[in-house]
Amino acid sequence: MSGKCLLVLEGSEGWVHSLIYSADGKQLVCAYGKVVRIWDIKNGNCLLLLKGHKKWVRSLCYSLDRKQIASGSEDKTVQI
Repeated sequence: MSGKCLLVLEGSEGWVHSLIYSADGKQLVCAYGKVVRIWDIKNGNCLLLLKGHKKWVRSLCYSLDRKQIASGSEDKTVQI
């Protein structure tokens, strides 16, 4: 590791509250405010924008088979 910044991901709608890498390291899932974004780490493109929570998303988790993402929010819901 060189300590050099490799990539900056922009486009958040608030503070970054939670981050998780996919198991293969190709994607990064980020919780910003009320939304979740899935980023391609190779090129920095946003692959998917997930909306639906009424309050800030505070936690993220991949399913064991890596086919689903669960998000937990201050609105007292979990969305899959």
